[in-house]
Amino acid sequence: MKVHEFINTLQENPGKAFTFRINDNVVIAPNAHFTEIKQSSIRSLDCGGKATRWNEAIMQWWTASDADDGHRISSTKVLDIFDRLDRLDDIDRSAELRMEYDENVIGVRSYTLELFSIDRNVISFELAAQTTQCKASKSCGIKLGGCNRQNKKKQVICCS
Repeated sequence: MKVHEFINTLQENPGKAFTFRINDNVVIAPNAHFTEIKQSSIRSLDCGGKATRWNEAIMQWWTASDADDGHRISSTKVLDIFDRLDRLDDIDRSAELRMEYDENVIGVRSYTLELFSIDRNVISFELAAQTTQCKASKSCGIKLGGCNRQNKKKQVICCS
């Protein structure tokens, strides 16, 4: 989901609560706190030597305790936080929006998010854990299960 898609959803649904789900299970307590929004400009060099750049926006959510204290963050409050960041430093609205959350099991994880549903009171987002992969598999010669040992010249960059 792009930042502008998220912001548009908030603007069209003022005052609504959030749920975040993975495979139809609500994974973040409704009393979670929206702790920050970060903007990141990434410069990357893959194992094949190709440089790329992109921007991301990262929302961080945190749950203080398992006990539901009744605290809720509404779409209006989150939009206000985005607006304040935008006044400090223009948000790249075309950037991919990610979400960080510490589920108290394996530490902070990063997720992509997509709109799942909107009802009278709640906006639901579907989360997907980010995965890694070889971005230069054609030039690197890597195949599933490990490096291609037959192409040792290309292998020096990515498999040493």
